[in-house]
Order: sequence, then C-alpha cells, then structure tokens
Amino acid sequence: MRSSPVRLPLPPGTTAQQLMAQGMPESSAYHALKQGWFCPGYNQRDYPQHDGAGGFAILETPERFVRAYVLRTLAQWEIVSSPELVEDLTQEGLLACWTRGAALGRTAIYVNNVSEGE
Repeated sequence: MRSSPVRLPLPPGTTAQQLMAQGMPESSAYHALKQGWFCPGYNQRDYPQHDGAGGFAILETPERFVRAYVLRTLAQWEIVSSPELVEDLTQEGLLACWTRGAALGRTAIYVNNVSEGE
C-alpha cells in the first residue's frame, strides 16, 4: 500500500539555491518556495522488484508484472474489466516490453561493436 507523502515546511529564509544544493531540480525548488513546503523523495520511484511503499508484491515473471500493472490502471480509471480485456491488455503490454527490450538489446550490441571498431 502506498504511504502518504510527508510535507515538510521550509524554514524561513530558505533559498532555491539551498534546495538545489540538496539535489532538488530547479523548477521544483521554486515551486517548493512558492508553496512553503516540500515532500522529500517525491521523485524517487518505488520499483516492483522491492516489496514496499510502492504497493507492489514480489513479481516473479514479466507477465505477472504487466498483469498487475493492467489491473491497477483499470482500477485507477474505474474501468470495468473483463477477462478478455485484461488478457488483451496484458498481451499488448508484454509485446511492448519485449519490443523495447529487443530494441535496447540491439542498440547495446551495436554500440559495443562500434566501440570495438568492428
């Protein structure tokens, strides 16, 4: 289950430069100054390989990951799902992951070959 964000008030006199020195992007620093508070770690993602605040269980296979993502998205958008819809979207997601992974793999091989002068 996702934990609620923690809002930390900014001390008086805090500058954007101080926030950026702590690793906050410039646009976020100015936004935080305008609000008067910020959420530490707001841009740190919770990945599914770790069971934790992201609400993901340990996912053993790509199909389980994609299926969980599809079900979560359908619930978020309040779309009534049928077994056929879930299966179709899961297959589309797996195909997209495979296509992207294959493209990344081919790019890595190309870069490796170019760097070796082949």
